[in-house]
Amino acid sequence: MNAQDYQAPPAVNRVQRAGLLVGGIALLLAIPGALSSPEKFYHSYIFSYMLVFGLTVGSLGLLMLQHLTGGNWGIIIRRPLEAASRNIWLVLVMFIPIVLGMKTLYRAWLDPERLKEEPLSKFQQGYLTSGGFLGRAVLYFAIWFLLMWLFNTWSRQQDERKQDPQIQRRFKSLSGPGVILYILLTTFAAIDWVMSLSPHWASTIYGFIFVGAQAIATMCVMIIVIVLLSGSEPLAGIIQKRHLHDLGKWLFTFNILFRSIERASLADGVPSQSLCSCSAFPCRSSFCCPAK
Repeated sequence: MNAQDYQAPPAVNRVQRAGLLVGGIALLLAIPGALSSPEKFYHSYIFSYMLVFGLTVGSLGLLMLQHLTGGNWGIIIRRPLEAASRNIWLVLVMFIPIVLGMKTLYRAWLDPERLKEEPLSKFQQGYLTSGGFLGRAVLYFAIWFLLMWLFNTWSRQQDERKQDPQIQRRFKSLSGPGVILYILLTTFAAIDWVMSLSPHWASTIYGFIFVGAQAIATMCVMIIVIVLLSGSEPLAGIIQKRHLHDLGKWLFTFNILFRSIERASLADGVPSQSLCSCSAFPCRSSFCCPAK
């Protein structure tokens, strides 16, 4: 079998076109809201953005975890994970409105008048700057792009040279540091983009909550994708109950991890209302749970 034999079924293209249509209509409807009430628009936008961001970067994290563990559990979701990770360029494009709305979103530390009323610590004043915010974002995306490109490029090379052990060693050698980088970058991104909405409140575990939430959300999407594709070629007859059992066990593990993080966050001062269970993503701002 060649690469063409493993193409997604035509139904996927129809779903993609429908998604683009719905997204285009939603974009047109969002423009009047952005003009009439920019503060509500940008708060809603970053909330939705973190979900899409989490599914994309979370797919890259799960992909590296699969290469690191070498288990059979991840083989059937490896292609969907790779495909999802390649959307990082789209996540970068979607970050542009956040840059344009910085003065609205992060008024608490960008507005001089607000800073006079509620001053920040010296460390916060040095860390929370527009230049530092943008510079760190460039660094985050550069590393994510590099990891995505390497793993997808090596995967194509492995398809061409199936018996080359050097490629598998590359995967394992990079996956360990890659998982660490993924956790660190996601943590700092959550602090920069979300926790800084309320700069007078802080939590040492806040960023790791996003890591656990991304693992749950990404695994849920992968299970849904595999189940939907199992009735069509090339996965028809390949997906068995044991495959779904393996993925279900990982999802259960991620849920236990997230609950443990949630309990730890209560000791760290994160109110339970800030864990927005409707989307499995935490938030700490006026549109979800106002800081007191």
